[in-house]
Amino acid sequence: MTAGRGNGAARAPARCPATRQCAPARHRIAPGAATAWFLWLLWLLIGWAAPGQGQDRGLRDAGVLVGVDWLEARLGRDGLVVLDVHERPVQYFTQGHVAGAVQVRRASDLADPTSPELTGFPDRARFRETLRKWGIEDNSEIVIYDDTDTARASRLWLLLRLHGFASQQVKLLDGGLRAWQQGHALARHDVQPARGQVSLNGAAPPMLVDWRFVYERIVTHRDDRFVLVDTRAPREYTGELAVGAARGGHIPGALNIPARDGVNADGTWKARPDKAFVYAFLPFDKTIVLYGGTGDGASLAAAQLASLGYRRLRILDGGWGFWGNRLLLPVVQGARPYDAASQR
Repeated sequence: MTAGRGNGAARAPARCPATRQCAPARHRIAPGAATAWFLWLLWLLIGWAAPGQGQDRGLRDAGVLVGVDWLEARLGRDGLVVLDVHERPVQYFTQGHVAGAVQVRRASDLADPTSPELTGFPDRARFRETLRKWGIEDNSEIVIYDDTDTARASRLWLLLRLHGFASQQVKLLDGGLRAWQQGHALARHDVQPARGQVSLNGAAPPMLVDWRFVYERIVTHRDDRFVLVDTRAPREYTGELAVGAARGGHIPGALNIPARDGVNADGTWKARPDKAFVYAFLPFDKTIVLYGGTGDGASLAAAQLASLGYRRLRILDGGWGFWGNRLLLPVVQGARPYDAASQR
């Protein structure tokens, strides 16, 4: 497989570009490495050359992100719906929210209730009903934010994309609630919008894959048209920590690129060239299959990759929360995509 075999891993360059961090060992991959570095340098030049690159995050990431100024100028307009995805739902009322923002509950609104781990994505009919309760119409413009690192907001962004809502009408607020509250008072009352009539038609091609797809195409046949990416923290990938599943480790063949490597400490996304560096080893001409622990990190990675121009993106439904709890599915532990047993 072009991007996954551990026995072909190359050493990272001994020196890094000035002020840049070298790609961690878990990213190492021999085939296409020169191409990946060329792409990263190209993105770097684009990032430095683009006018206003450092000032206007709303123009920086292919229409995925908007900044506080962008939202401030449009707040209250007809057709704009702001959605709040707090980590703890009660904080919508205790901490507060953007004035007019509708509350989104991660566990009940953004998950399949039949999934024991609540990591699966809801089906179209259930999600459409949820959107209608939030007042969403087919022509609504949607801005989503959360109070952490945009992973939960990205899950909602991804769901809208999965189920066919026009992606150009959906934005993520860069920096989320933390950025907004630096210059704005927060509201604490519940927002109950008029019911909407959004339709949803489904994404073309479908973006969601199940465990059978990964097991057959990637684990069994090692189809080199696909690159499998584990978006969790390195210690979860190696198996040092078992989080949200009975077993630690990763799916055979998966590269480890933590989605949160593309986010700054304050919850804003890293500048475009730095974010391109995080994903530099992923080819544009292959289908990238993403998974995380609950689907939130994979959603964040999908949003970041989409902002960088990647179009062939798939998400493993249920993520590690599903795979790691199925004892008959193979698991690799350690820092390499494959272990000795899985390479035989």
